[in-house]
Amino acid sequence: MKTTFISTASLWNSPRSNLDKMQSDLIKANKELVTGRDTDVGLRLGYRTGETISIREERAELDTLIDSNATVKVRLDSTSASLKRIRESASTFMNSLISTPIAERNVAVIMYQAESNLGSFVADLNKETSGQYIFGGINSKEKPVTDYSGATMSPAKTAVRDAFFTEFGFYQDDPAAAGITAAQMDTFLNGAFKNLFNGTIWSANWSVASNTNIQSLISPSDKIETSVNANEKALQDIAMAYAMTFDLGLAGLQETTREAVISKVITTLSGAGTGVADLEAKIGMAQEKLENANNRMDIQKSIFDEKLGKLEGVDPAEAKIRIDQLSTQIQASFALTAQLRQLSLLHYL
Repeated sequence: MKTTFISTASLWNSPRSNLDKMQSDLIKANKELVTGRDTDVGLRLGYRTGETISIREERAELDTLIDSNATVKVRLDSTSASLKRIRESASTFMNSLISTPIAERNVAVIMYQAESNLGSFVADLNKETSGQYIFGGINSKEKPVTDYSGATMSPAKTAVRDAFFTEFGFYQDDPAAAGITAAQMDTFLNGAFKNLFNGTIWSANWSVASNTNIQSLISPSDKIETSVNANEKALQDIAMAYAMTFDLGLAGLQETTREAVISKVITTLSGAGTGVADLEAKIGMAQEKLENANNRMDIQKSIFDEKLGKLEGVDPAEAKIRIDQLSTQIQASFALTAQLRQLSLLHYL
């Protein structure tokens, strides 16, 4: 017959032998209850762990795209709002020229309004969001358009003044401008003056914007243009119409020549208005594609979340039961240890 040695120390340590493991299990169970995800996915899934990693990477890519699309949306919304203001201002100005007989026009008021409209037009083209100029194309870090009027003579204004002098032999404010015929003015407007508002001359005097628009990846499979640049013909024509109205010495021209200028302004603004509307439609299509892409990615995220839930998820009710059981066991262990500590011969001597 053999007896086993029993000591007070061994009795004290016995209830605490599994305490560390129970406390570790309790921490894991609490974490699973909070996150709804198994704390050791690799141990649970084994070879299928790679599947969850792949799903999480795809989901993270969708999150990144949705976040970047928020910035794209701001740019598109700002561009749309600016184009709308530009078109409506041009339309209002054109209608005012059409509705008032030339003989009754207050030329000074017309010239002032055109100059004011050009200032607002330039301000809209120089609008920025999130540190990027929305009409700069891919050159979004530089202000795209130079102010026409200001304290110093701008390159664009200088170019108009020089072109006028080259064409007629005097400047716009010279009294000799009264002798310019309608035919002469028409030749200038359709020739040297028009050339100032396109191609390399426009880029040299007016705009540093890139002709290449920004392209954005809005979903894993969709990449679209999400900007409009200041070099669009419709925008060039609006600048030309405003400059034509107030910076060709309109007040000093004879009536028939003035009528020729105003007629050209109306024709130019009419065509430009249609062009700006087309640009608005282009931006509207990009906005729709962006919204559709976000909706599709939200659905994909839901599918991924469902798959991850099946692979990694835990039953909250089961996790709560385990927490309760472990808490009870830990409390019982502490209580038993406290009782065993009272077992001492000193209490009975």
